[in-house]
Amino acid sequence: MNFEYARRVALNLVGLVSFSGLASIGGQEPDELYDLAKAKPKLSQVLNSEQLIGSINLELSRIERGTPNGTNHSRPRGEATIRVYREAAPAIVMVTDGKTGHGTGFFVREGGWILTNNHVIESMPFDPSTGARIARIVKGSMDDDGAMTADDEHLEAVVYQTDEIRDLALLRLKTAIEGNAPEHAVIELADHSPVPGSSCIAIGHPSLGVMWTLRQGEVSGRGYFPKDQLGNFILRGADVSDRQTVESILEQLPSRKVLLSSCGLNPGDSGGPLLNEDGKLVAVSFAVPPIDSEAGIDLGKFSYHVHLEEVNAFLENWPTEPTIQAPSILPPAELQALADIDDDQHPETWLFALDEATPSGFLIDLDADTDPDFVKSASLLGVSGEEPLTTWNWEVAYVLHPQELYAFELNGDGQADVVLVRQDPTEDRWSKFHRSDNGGWTCESWEGNPQTHVHFESTDLQKAFRRFMRRIK
Repeated sequence: MNFEYARRVALNLVGLVSFSGLASIGGQEPDELYDLAKAKPKLSQVLNSEQLIGSINLELSRIERGTPNGTNHSRPRGEATIRVYREAAPAIVMVTDGKTGHGTGFFVREGGWILTNNHVIESMPFDPSTGARIARIVKGSMDDDGAMTADDEHLEAVVYQTDEIRDLALLRLKTAIEGNAPEHAVIELADHSPVPGSSCIAIGHPSLGVMWTLRQGEVSGRGYFPKDQLGNFILRGADVSDRQTVESILEQLPSRKVLLSSCGLNPGDSGGPLLNEDGKLVAVSFAVPPIDSEAGIDLGKFSYHVHLEEVNAFLENWPTEPTIQAPSILPPAELQALADIDDDQHPETWLFALDEATPSGFLIDLDADTDPDFVKSASLLGVSGEEPLTTWNWEVAYVLHPQELYAFELNGDGQADVVLVRQDPTEDRWSKFHRSDNGGWTCESWEGNPQTHVHFESTDLQKAFRRFMRRIK
């Protein structure tokens, strides 16, 4: 994980970073669209835990596609390590969308069940016929010399269960669902978590390197992420006098129990297993901080892994069907503000951002019927702990990360009725989620341009929607 990003979260929480204006949206130049810097909205911290955790996980998924950390703390490998590799590597797979990036996963149970990170699969496409996310899986086999070779063809797996807080996801091979599961090795869970100083082994698919790369190290410590990262925030520039404020905020943020190790993970290793000397699972890899050459701090000495207790809790109840729901219309964010996008001197947009230069989404009140007292107060003092989906009388949500989506609220109950999620960044192909009368979701394939499609019965709302989209795209 990029800890400069995490530090900004803490600094913004205590008001140490001022808002300098959102310079661009969607990669366009500022003069092509509404200039948010001129509007000077009163930026405040997002307090919604789902959005804060989402922003952290989004950064982790971006690191998967970035430049690897070159740190490697491997040691000479003995016979025990060679044995563990031979037994475990065939159970480890690559999890990918086939286009933008990949992570690691592993078979955790017979019948095609695969465990990986939530941030590895959160941008995977949806199956239009079911609404479930689908990932590509690359298996491999070991030759007589002990080297792994990837299979020529990939398999597909359905995402059955996710946990954003724990950053875990459970998938199952489609062939297994259809009753034709291929044979595969399985990594068993250890009976207990190792203590600091214990030897451990990580295997994964680093972005620069070879697949099924082994690294060996020691368990360095245990703690909670991101709650126990206060020391990193202080080291990287936060005023010590604000320690209690930052600590209070972090205490309220949901955290996962983690192990730290000295294994030199790289992007692409996320979702892979951390094993003990018996080849049993003790944790699931999820992040490696970079070296901060400017501050002179090598956080890359440690790799982060989801603790065995979190894995056991996640796998306590095995799902019988995939969890089908439309993606969240609240974008991952750490900052928020009300903004006047259409220049009518009345804020009509609840703006969300990952940082001062990266908007992540917009919640738009097209007919400007939100309580004017709230609008006035929020414009002057900033948005505080209000829940946007109920406080803000929105009609359209436009989300940029982790996938582009549009959501439309059509009946005035504050809930999304139609959600369009882009399947391919280069084509106007979408998965269309529609809320049924019983509150469930159906999904179908949809092609077209959501900006020009008629979504509202009201001509005024439709015109307002198109005016707004012209300003930001």
